Amino acid sequence: MTKSTFGYTIGLIVFFMLGALLGYGIATQPALFSFDPVVPLAPKGDMNVASDTINHQQPTQAARLGLKSPFGRVQVDSERQAEPTMSAFSRLISQAQVYDKANQYELGFEFLLQASYEITNIAEQDVFEEILARFVEGYRRSLIQTGQLAKLDQIYETIAMQMPNLSAYQLLLGKLRMRMGNPQAALLPLSQISNHPTLGAEARRLIADIENRAESTQDNQRGETQEVELKMLADQYVVTIVINDRMKIPVLIDTGAAVTILEPQVLRALGYNLAGPSEYFATANGVVEAPMVWVDALAIGTSRLQGVAIGGLALGLDKDVRGLLGMNVLRHFDFKIDQNQRLLILSDR
Repeated sequence: MTKSTFGYTIGLIVFFMLGALLGYGIATQPALFSFDPVVPLAPKGDMNVASDTINHQQPTQAARLGLKSPFGRVQVDSERQAEPTMSAFSRLISQAQVYDKANQYELGFEFLLQASYEITNIAEQDVFEEILARFVEGYRRSLIQTGQLAKLDQIYETIAMQMPNLSAYQLLLGKLRMRMGNPQAALLPLSQISNHPTLGAEARRLIADIENRAESTQDNQRGETQEVELKMLADQYVVTIVINDRMKIPVLIDTGAAVTILEPQVLRALGYNLAGPSEYFATANGVVEAPMVWVDALAIGTSRLQGVAIGGLALGLDKDVRGLLGMNVLRHFDFKIDQNQRLLILSDR
């Protein structure tokens, strides 16, 4: 055998031995020969910890997926351990409160309505009712200030229809409609809660009040048109009304007033207690809270209304005027003012 042949043979033997060793190493310690960047080796000195558990700023794919390395289970990265997500109910309530603080009540109300469909337990129901009550109180003041009682009626009606378990809003709806001079429309929400364990007694009292005062304006007027004398005060018109067939009271005609107002001393002289329920009223100085009573009868000329809501509020008017005649009375008529002859012309509706 020549030296060249011998050298060639030795080379083959070494080559095959190295191949065998390499195969054995791959089979027994694959990570030692892996070039996969997913699970890099740990730094020297800690052979039991994968490097991605040390370098949190650059988590590996193994860490994100929770894969196993040859040295034990890799910790799941903090991105996988996220905080519990906010529920749909909480998100909607939070958004409604944002709009509430910004006085954007219409948008906030829409989010509250959506939140009502996401209630899943009693705790959420309690939270919802508390937030809804505070929200509606602010919305109510805003609508009264701008004279939008019809919009407030719509808000109450929406709540009463979508959340019939919240019976207080049906009572509020009935009272509002009576305040606006529409007692017949108040009968429906009031009758729906007439058997309620806590609100039923008040609802039944209001229903009986409406029924006992069912005599209509049209019956009293017999289809006639009448002319009522007016007086001038500055650039405003004054008409005399009669309360409960016993007291004549001069009042300004105010088509911008939703509810008729009389001075508190006038109502006290008529025998009304002003320590009872109060309501919000829009004035030149903003929304104020004042007592409200129901007078038995209010007459203008020969026309007579029964069961009329009257607010007791000092307005600082001229001494010859004792209140305002609002739309809860005037809405029962087609009316116009003859400025030349200073007459209020009333016709049946």
